[in-house]
Amino acid sequence: MEPGFFERFYPKVISVQKRDPSYWQEKNYSVLVRSASIRNFFYIFEGTGHVELDGVRHMLSSGSMFHVPLRCRFLLSSTMDRPLLYYSVHYDYKMIEWEGETGQCLEPAYAGLPFESVMQLHDQELFTSGMQRLYEVWHGKDTGFEWKARVAFLNALCQISEQKRIEQGDLETTQSIIRSMDYIRSHYNEPLKRHELAESVSLSINHYSFLFKQYSGYSPMQYIARVRLDNAKHMLRNSNLPISEIALRVGFQDPLYFARVFAKETGFSPRAYRKA
Repeated sequence: MEPGFFERFYPKVISVQKRDPSYWQEKNYSVLVRSASIRNFFYIFEGTGHVELDGVRHMLSSGSMFHVPLRCRFLLSSTMDRPLLYYSVHYDYKMIEWEGETGQCLEPAYAGLPFESVMQLHDQELFTSGMQRLYEVWHGKDTGFEWKARVAFLNALCQISEQKRIEQGDLETTQSIIRSMDYIRSHYNEPLKRHELAESVSLSINHYSFLFKQYSGYSPMQYIARVRLDNAKHMLRNSNLPISEIALRVGFQDPLYFARVFAKETGFSPRAYRKA
């Protein structure tokens, strides 16, 4: 990241949008911009799809962020069954170089923001609430809304910058969480306890849980349950095993508890899901 970028960064928010499924129906699930005439920032809060930026394709899902510099060709596409729901910010900016009490306006960098073109954000709940606040401020048009929108946009960018700082400064810890997630995916059918997972990567329980949620968007136990349920769904659709046997095979010792968790997650009982 360019040193001191945000100390000199002065953005102007031009518009803020929030897209829903009806938008994609109108666009036939694909939007092409041959040469961006304005800087764009996108945050996906639900759905799946992909974006092509100057011919390079990136997959998108909940928590994805991408930004589009000037003159960039981009193609944004959504799946039909899980439409991309997102916030977008059209913006411009100047770079202000301060010397004492005097400021000099510099031309902004052509490439735009000092982040990777596409990133997966960790604290999705916090970021989504921040973008919703930005959207409400902009469309509320109350006194000072432009200034408040600028502050909200800066807060969002600073959150991304902080994530980058953590990733770059604590790579070893991040790799520990990745190893822990790999272990869970490989041993989901075994008894998994949070304190044992934390000990396996030499972290305290609280620090492990914090880092796991920050990196994955789920608590360790939520992630374990999701992996187990995903495997249960596969077995329900692709085998004739009894539901009680499937529950045991994916790590649930109590079939009734498995059925309750499954119904809460999917909206279907295991039996109904198998028949659907």
